[in-house]
Amino acid sequence: MQKLLPVRGGLNAYLSASDVLVNEGARECPFCVEKHRLRLHGHYHRCVLVEDGRMAVVPVRRLLCARVGRTVSLLPD
Repeated sequence: MQKLLPVRGGLNAYLSASDVLVNEGARECPFCVEKHRLRLHGHYHRCVLVEDGRMAVVPVRRLLCARVGRTVSLLPD
């Protein structure tokens, strides 16, 4: 599952502080009825095309629900 979250300042702000998306709202489990916090579970990299036609590599934070074994990727908008 992926969550698309807003980042103030756009891609440059996200690249300078990629953990900006990891807040209490983002860490709430979307899989379980009983709400609990997801665990940090590393990251992976994704290539994106920026406005001027260049490619940029951005780290995407992953969170894990240990109860069901599923992950959530936090993507900047």
